[in-house]
Amino acid sequence: MITVYRRSINGKKGDWEFDSIYVDGCEGGKRREKEYAQNFLEINKKEDRIEYKVKVTNEWFFKRYN
Repeated sequence: MITVYRRSINGKKGDWEFDSIYVDGCEGGKRREKEYAQNFLEINKKEDRIEYKVKVTNEWFFKRYN
């Protein structure tokens, strides 16, 4: 699971806010999620007024299905 956070950087940096979630529950999904996270940051690094960070974790998936 990838959780995306964003914050405004108009003059000063604001607080981090939830933006979106991406989930790949298939086998090998964590590798694909890491690639997705890296691609997301690359695509969005050109934003002038918004900064993004991503957190990759599959803990919830394994707890739910084990």
